[in-house]
Order: sequence, then C-alpha cells, then structure tokens
Amino acid sequence: MAHFTVLGASGFIGGNIAPALAARAHTVFTPSREDLQSLAGSLGHVIYSLGTDDFAKEPWAALEAHVLHLRRLFQQAEFDSLTYISSSRLYLGARTGREDSRIVSDLSDTGWLFNSTKLAGEALCLSYKRRNVRVVRLSSVIGFAPRGISLIPSLIKAALRSGTMEIWIDQASAKDYVAMDDVIDVLPKIAQYGREQIYNLGSGFNLTVAAVARRIEANTGATTKWTPGQLIVFPRLHIDRIRNEFQFSPRSTLEALDAACRNFKAIDSSTACERHSLVS
Repeated sequence: MAHFTVLGASGFIGGNIAPALAARAHTVFTPSREDLQSLAGSLGHVIYSLGTDDFAKEPWAALEAHVLHLRRLFQQAEFDSLTYISSSRLYLGARTGREDSRIVSDLSDTGWLFNSTKLAGEALCLSYKRRNVRVVRLSSVIGFAPRGISLIPSLIKAALRSGTMEIWIDQASAKDYVAMDDVIDVLPKIAQYGREQIYNLGSGFNLTVAAVARRIEANTGATTKWTPGQLIVFPRLHIDRIRNEFQFSPRSTLEALDAACRNFKAIDSSTACERHSLVS
C-alpha cells in the first residue's frame, strides 16, 4: 500500500478522499492549515486540494491556497508524486474543453480571480518539469456537502428548508458535473500511475440548470422560482485521456444528485428530531 498526504482534508474534496484512501489500507497524512508553513520531508503521493470557501471575499486566501502553499511545498518537501486539483472552470470562454485548449482570461467574469490563481498554480506545477507532478482539472463535484455554498448544495438545502428554490441564472445554462465516487476512484490512480501532466476529470457531458432543478424537485417536492439571468454554457469537457488510460466510465450524475438529496434529507430529518426532543 502507498503513503498519501492530503492537503485540504477539511474541505469537500479532501475530506472525502482522505477517508477513502484510509479505507483502502493506504497510510494517510492530513496536515492542518497550521502545519502547512513547515511541511518537510517525504510526503509520499500528495493530493493538493487546498481552497477557500469564498474566494471573492478572501482574495488573499485564494492566492495562498492555490499558489503560495504550493510554492513552499516545492521548496521544502519531497514527494513521490503531486496531484494539483485545478478546475474545469478554466474552460469558460474557450472553444473546446480539451486539456490542450487555449485558456481565455475574461476580466468581466465574476470568477476571474479563482481562474487566475488556479492557472498560476497549474503554471507553477508544469514549470517544475517533473513527470510526477500532475494537474487535474476537476468538474463540479456532486456529493454530500452540508457546508457547501455552490449551486447544488445551496439548492438542495433551500428545497428542504423552505420548499422553494430561487434561481437567478438562465435555465439553459450548462456545465459538466462528476460524481464524488468517481473522484475517489480516479484521483489515486492518476497520482500513482498517470502518464500525462494534465487530466480532465468529469462526466463528459453538460447538465443544464433546469435538469438539476427538476431532479431536486422530484426528490424533495420543492418548486422552483426562476428569475431571468445570465446564460452560462461551458464547452463540453473531453475526458478521452482518463477513459483510455484508466478505463474510466463515469457514473450517472443524476443518480449522484439523487444520492446527495437523500443524504441531505437524512441529516435534515435528524436535525428536526433533535429540535423536537429539545422542546418536548
């Protein structure tokens, strides 16, 4: 079995990867944020999934998470491999969603800071010029994220708590999603055996906001209040590399959405029971 270091184990991605690796009998080191300044020695296979909850409100935190800690790691530590978790959001505005696509920088994009710092982290990885340093451009992940503030967990929580989801973007807006179970399966394989330096990890097809809302409605009985908004459509993400190299066959993202709804409903019911016992 291998030794892994998961950076960002308190977050959504790292918090799912670390226990999954441990369950497969790998040894797993999960340093805290306070430990990041002094990481040194041999870290085995590093999964770099550091991030920040709200990069727009914490621009320096985004820079630190996506770039500066990475620089310290290269300077101070040793590793068997390093897998940097980037984002398929970089393809917004690009003509195609391939790993060799030309990346477009749009200053009017509200996520420009996120994209820029992720791209800087990628550039740092690729300039390191070692085949064991890899970048994974990850799609939006569908899983159980009770603290999540992105679209899907926010919609599910609104559906369960108020019975109404309010959406301010065009119904036809679409992007790639991927099931958390696929991420758990494929990331360790890329870390240990990957032959390329950049991989897309997603489902390979776009899901519209309307399709997401309909599925959550079906699971929760909620209704959706639509307010006309911006149309945002990402190019289709090409996943040929992981298909061919790792025989990857993505799970159904709609079924992953069903599972996320069930998990949210379970915790919501548990919370309701706790409230009832307190007032009984």
